[in-house]
Amino acid sequence: MKISVAIATYQGSKYLREQLDSIAQQTVLPDEVIIYDDASSDDTANEAELYSQTSPFLINVFRQAKNVGFRENFDSALCACCGDLVFLCDQDDVWLPNKIESVLNVFQTHTSAVLVIHDLEFCDEQLRPIGQTKIKRMASGHNIYRDYVVGMATAIRGDFLRLCLPVPDVPGLAHDRWLHDCALAIKGKVVIEEPLALYRRHGANATADTVVNSALINNNWAYFSARFNEPSLLKKTPCPSYSPLISWLSKNRETLLAQEYIDEIALQNIITRENRKMDVIKARSQLLQRPRLLRITGIAKLFLSGGYSDFFTRKSAIKDLLRP
Repeated sequence: MKISVAIATYQGSKYLREQLDSIAQQTVLPDEVIIYDDASSDDTANEAELYSQTSPFLINVFRQAKNVGFRENFDSALCACCGDLVFLCDQDDVWLPNKIESVLNVFQTHTSAVLVIHDLEFCDEQLRPIGQTKIKRMASGHNIYRDYVVGMATAIRGDFLRLCLPVPDVPGLAHDRWLHDCALAIKGKVVIEEPLALYRRHGANATADTVVNSALINNNWAYFSARFNEPSLLKKTPCPSYSPLISWLSKNRETLLAQEYIDEIALQNIITRENRKMDVIKARSQLLQRPRLLRITGIAKLFLSGGYSDFFTRKSAIKDLLRP
């Protein structure tokens, strides 16, 4: 299978070469690396082009005419990939040598899988491991299959990826969350509980520096304490007026059925469930706009109706009650 790697860069000259070196040291090399630079003012694009001259694989470097932002830049990189498997890659991490080979083996073993994600090792800016992986951190209090989403740890089948693009322009919807939502809808996601990359956290990461991504936490008690004090994204992000997933399922209905990604009954069940989930998200978003004491009755009703246990962990109800 032809393997593509999609990298979206911005002001990444400090770490990019180290990342590209780790790709060049893979036991299975990619066929192409697509780099889209988001109008960086540093030497990121120039360094990528210089690296391409001696690279053991093809590197195509593209430059955005103006800064378009992380989501749209990654969308451009993914659209330019033509591989049978596409690996998402950030500019500042390091892949372990067996990453491509391990993920490739999973795709070959799980023929119904359209998306594979592996665990990763948290590191500080100097790439020193803090002694915790992301799945280990999320193991208690999260549904790993549903909630574990990291772009740089994700690979996706090219044919399915092209069905998912472009990424919908919805506030708060990142490119990696979108791809995982599409894969989850057809039950085509596989999680590898083995770290296959070093996840560098520093002051300029493009991904949000939320508690779940912090490199300063290495025990579960500190993590849960910080999570309960973290402002809710539902409170900060406007609630979407429609479900992009339902729109995608409706648009690609015939293709999804014809290629047997999903059957008619399962597709309708997903649409019904997604409509219910949208109602729950809207209800939670409205509740979080109220003072804590005025949330109690609404949260209790939502909890008893199954809104939390159906789509979120039950601890989310406590978080909604306690968060500022």
